[in-house]
Amino acid sequence: LALGTPVVTTGAGAAEEVIVSGTNGILVPPDDPIELARALEALLASSDLRARLAREARRTAEQLFDGIETTRQLEAFFTRAVREAR
Repeated sequence: LALGTPVVTTGAGAAEEVIVSGTNGILVPPDDPIELARALEALLASSDLRARLAREARRTAEQLFDGIETTRQLEAFFTRAVREAR
């Protein structure tokens, strides 16, 4: 995502929390090589699709994985944990 690369993955794990199929990547069912091949074929056939998914993938990475915001959230978490431990 952060590289601005079109993503094709399965819904296994936490991918569905980040990837919205057709918006910032393509989700295919796990263990379905036919659907995987179709998704890859669609990407190879359309430079517009590749560009749109890549742009939205990068935007998603910037929104969800902002280093400064993540650091703030961790700091707040640890501050609360120390207070509660006292």
